[in-house]
Parts: sequence; structure tokens; C-alpha cells
Amino acid sequence: MLATNAIVALPILDSAGCGKFTETYGMYPMITWGSAPAAQQAQYTKSQCEPEKICRYWIGKYGITTTSWGSMSDPRLRASYGSSLNCKAWAPAGSTGGGGGGGGGTGGGGGTADAADIARYGVSKTQFNCVFAGDTDNVRNTNTPDIVDKHWGLFKSAADARKFKFVAKEEAAMFFGQVKHEYGGYLDNMVENCYRKNSNPANCPQYDTCGKAGNNYFGRGPLQLTHCYNYQGMGDILGVNLVADPSKVLQGNLPWMTTLLFWIDDNFNCAGTTWDNLDRYKTCRDASKVNDIASVTRRINGEQECDNRHPEYQPNQRDRVATVRKIRMQCFGLADVTTNPMC
Repeated sequence: MLATNAIVALPILDSAGCGKFTETYGMYPMITWGSAPAAQQAQYTKSQCEPEKICRYWIGKYGITTTSWGSMSDPRLRASYGSSLNCKAWAPAGSTGGGGGGGGGTGGGGGTADAADIARYGVSKTQFNCVFAGDTDNVRNTNTPDIVDKHWGLFKSAADARKFKFVAKEEAAMFFGQVKHEYGGYLDNMVENCYRKNSNPANCPQYDTCGKAGNNYFGRGPLQLTHCYNYQGMGDILGVNLVADPSKVLQGNLPWMTTLLFWIDDNFNCAGTTWDNLDRYKTCRDASKVNDIASVTRRINGEQECDNRHPEYQPNQRDRVATVRKIRMQCFGLADVTTNPMC
């Protein structure tokens, strides 16, 4: 008789168990699983730790009220508590005498506000915060709640200017999943990693320069705008001379404005059809509606990542796909995508 390995079901976690789980694995709910293995992630999910169990654990441990963070000082925990989970619903009333900082106050966007934002933009502040809160770049700059709030406002300003709205949650999840992979980890300095460490463009891949000396048209912005011809095209539409000063891409709402243009304007890869036979593939918006990660990747970075033209870039594509899948599930509550996600 063959021996079999028995599968042991992991127990359902109570509130304290959910809290200890996050601490054991370095998890920030709705932001990162930390080091939790797949089996433990399934246990946490099956235990329905979010939102009430983990919220009540934090409220008890840190002494949080509706007007005070108590002893909770970690900005990523505050982001999970406020913007991602809206834990304030379970917090006891606090003193109105001031000074506490407002437990959950960084959320600023649960319930009615989120619904209004989704109706107007197709994405909510809670979802935006889930994507970016607590991220850190390769020189250890971290997205604080204030930085994320600022960029939520800049994103909305850009969307208003372009009269833009995501047509479905699937499109918003695809857009922000791709941005999460591309932007570098710090919203206030969205430049290519090759440049980020020592500000030397010579370390970056050589991009088109419109015949100019140097290599100043490296990746900038949420989807890493590259090549002088793209800077020139964006500048012509927006009335800004980005060829003379490409760093302007990072000023004000221009990072989000240029990224939305890249997503929707047929002068650029996501919607255009003239480069590398892209007319054979769905646009980024159309591909997003049917959860086609591969087609969106092809339009954003297909020359390097698709068709195994450059095997050294396959790890980058695998990371991109994993990031999109994670953002879909954790921040937008969508099902996983497992069918042909690689291009």
C-alpha cells in the first residue's frame, strides 16, 4: 500500500490570530503580504481577517479612537487602517478636545467619498492608496500618507483635464498594476532606476535624443516615458517644451497627465497602431476590459519583454505579471488572471 501525505487544514484565525499573522510575516493588509507563504495567505483569507478582525486587533493593541492614533506610528499600518480598510468604523469615540491626529484620518475616503470618486474617475482614493501606500524605492525613499494623498489629488487633476474615466474596474486595475511595476517605488521621484542612485544618465539604456548630445530622455513618470520623440509628442499636445527640459514631466500633474495620454492617445503605443505591428493587438484599454495582461505589456514594453526576443528580460515580465495580478486581487477585489498572462 502506498503511503500518502495527509493535508492538514490550517485553523480559522480569531482577531488576535489575524493580528499576530500580520506581525509574523511583515504583512500590511491591502498593501503587501510580506513573507507569508501561499498556504498562510489562504488561511488569512479564509479566516476573513479583513476588515473587522484585524481592525479590532489594532484598535485594542494601539489604543486607537476616532480622534487619536494612540501608539500606532507606522505610516504603512496607518495607511492599511485608514485608507485601505476604513477601520474607523470599529473605533471607540475619542475626545473632541483635539491633538490626537484622528485615528484613520489618512483614509479620508471611505464610503460615500469613494463612491463619488468611482462614479467620476472609475477609481477610488482607497484603491489608489492600496496601490502606493508604503512603497519604497531603491534609495529608501518611502511613500508617506501625505505623499500618496498629494498624488491622488494630482491624478484627479490630470483626469479632470483630460476628461478621463476608467470604463471598468478591470481597466483601473490593469492601469495601476502596470504603473506599480514601472514607477520605481517613490511617487515624488518617478525616474528610471538606472538614474535614481547617482543621477547619471550615462548609466541608463541609450534612448532616442532627437539628435541631441547626451541621454536625457530616460524613463520618467508613472509609466516611465522614454525616448525624445515621445517627450516631443507629449509636449506638443500639452503645450510644454519637454524636449528642452525633460524633467518637467515630473512637475505638478504632468506625470499623471502624460501617463493618461500614453494610455488613451493614438499617437502613443497604448492606443496607437504604427509601431511593431501593434495594429494586430488590442489597445491597452480594450485589452484591460478582458483582462489581457499580455497585450498591455506588449504595448508598454513589448520590444524588450515579448516573444522571448531578449531572454534576460523575462524575469522583468514575470514580475510585471505578478504585480498586476496582485493589484487586481488586493486593491480592486477582482479574480486572479491565470490564462496566458505572458506575451
